[in-house]
Amino acid sequence: MAARNSISIVVSDASAMICQLIGDGLRRAHFDVTDCVTTADALLASVKEQPVDVALISANLQDGRMAGFSALQRVREQAPVVRPIVMLDERDPELVISAFRGGAKAVLTRSQSFSTLCKCIRSVSEGQVSASPADLE
Repeated sequence: MAARNSISIVVSDASAMICQLIGDGLRRAHFDVTDCVTTADALLASVKEQPVDVALISANLQDGRMAGFSALQRVREQAPVVRPIVMLDERDPELVISAFRGGAKAVLTRSQSFSTLCKCIRSVSEGQVSASPADLE
């Protein structure tokens, strides 16, 4: 595991390529990416095997559309110290609210910038909750 001044993160997405690209970008931004996974079971196994600070959970995983929401609940139940961030394909206030109700500490959409993702990860790792007011409209 990396030094504790580094934020450790597991990335999940339905697309292995997108997952790897996000992971590579986060590594270049000096995050400790411990794993890139594409299913809910792999995500849960990853956070249980090697504890992380943050889990970036795509709403859609290879398990199916919105499988990230059930993964979110499982992570919160079985690895409560992990701070989840949910990534949505598009802005949807009902999904944003559902993500927070499910235990997300932040919600982002894919239309937001990579620098916003990095800022969000840092904020969430420090215990803050993050959402764009526009995402709730």
